[in-house]
Amino acid sequence: MYEYLMRRVHGIYKSTPRKKVAKTLDELKETLATLKATPRGLLEFGDILAGGMPGSISRSLRYYGMVATNLMEAYAYIMFDDIVEYVKNEVQGDDAEDDGTSTAPADSRVVLTRTCTTSLANILRLDITDEHRNCLIETLTKQISLASDYYMDVATAVMGTIYCLKTFSTHQQAESDILKDLIPSTFLNDNVAKHMQILDHAKLDENGLIDYSNTFSSDHLQFICSANFGVRGVLSKSSEQHPIWTELQTHMLETSNAEFATNGLASCIKHNVLNKFATNMGNMWDKKRIFNNSLDKLLTTLLSLHLRPKKETMRITNIKSKAEAEAKKTIDDQPRSNETKQYTFTSRDRKRSLVRKEKTKLEKLYLKIQEDPANPNVNQWKEQVRKSEIRVQKYERTCIVSVKQVSGIYSSEITVEIRC
Repeated sequence: MYEYLMRRVHGIYKSTPRKKVAKTLDELKETLATLKATPRGLLEFGDILAGGMPGSISRSLRYYGMVATNLMEAYAYIMFDDIVEYVKNEVQGDDAEDDGTSTAPADSRVVLTRTCTTSLANILRLDITDEHRNCLIETLTKQISLASDYYMDVATAVMGTIYCLKTFSTHQQAESDILKDLIPSTFLNDNVAKHMQILDHAKLDENGLIDYSNTFSSDHLQFICSANFGVRGVLSKSSEQHPIWTELQTHMLETSNAEFATNGLASCIKHNVLNKFATNMGNMWDKKRIFNNSLDKLLTTLLSLHLRPKKETMRITNIKSKAEAEAKKTIDDQPRSNETKQYTFTSRDRKRSLVRKEKTKLEKLYLKIQEDPANPNVNQWKEQVRKSEIRVQKYERTCIVSVKQVSGIYSSEITVEIRC
């Protein structure tokens, strides 16, 4: 896959005009994100590079239940931008060398590395002593546990900051009846209170606007970690450069009474954990899908409230009526078990069959208890007998309601019959 993507990107840079390179790369990325089949010869070429038998990769994918197209899409999603950056630097370096204007050192190019997952037993030396092996495993286990705890602490601090953003206010803010400005008065009730406007952009300075636009970016996540988990905390220079982040952090600590304890993790491990969290958060909010979908639903609701208020009122009334009817029906049906409700709507022959099966089951249980009263499962059998007797009684009490037809007209007379 790496060789395939390198060849494709190299070909685009060599055969495409410079003005159309970015557009062509975007089209290639979209194509790789919606593959219908793997490129021809890709798996066979992989077999050759791996030094295996032909078809070994295909058999391995089928064995592990994996799909080649999904694997290709995931690999392209992760590696495409890095490969493009590498090829771009290489092409620019070649152009500069051809012009004789290259001033960068020879080893300044980006080098891509590939990693793999393997078990610890495969990479440990065979001649290592048991004492060193146990010490290594114990150290790794401890660091993994601390890293997991640190990940959860980072997530807690970020989520606390997100929740506190709802009530966050600065001196530039003022109260605003947001709901009353957006929703028609016919759809408002007495529970609607005044809400604080999150930020008044007209009164923010340049640093405040930059901070707000970069909220929960990688830099802001680093700021949160430094403020809550750093040994020295946030530097005064950083606080001056990010006033909104500083006030939001202070508001979070004041409203949540959060206390985050520092652990003995090395700074490099903390950095890796934070990068992992930032990557996961970025993938979750990639292309602002969640935000855009929520905004689309909000706009649809507001348009419905303003453009067709009568129809929307009727729809809301119907929804409330159905909900109340369902709640009342649930309360009325609570004494009846699920199996009894199913039995009520079955056919007459089916009901008789169920009763016969329950009675046959009862007879077998009685016989087992009489033949082996010292069996350790006798209490379980007696409990089954009790439940079976209850089911038989419920089945036999189930009523069949029939309406008599007289001269083509349905009368209101109702007959109740006991069917056993």
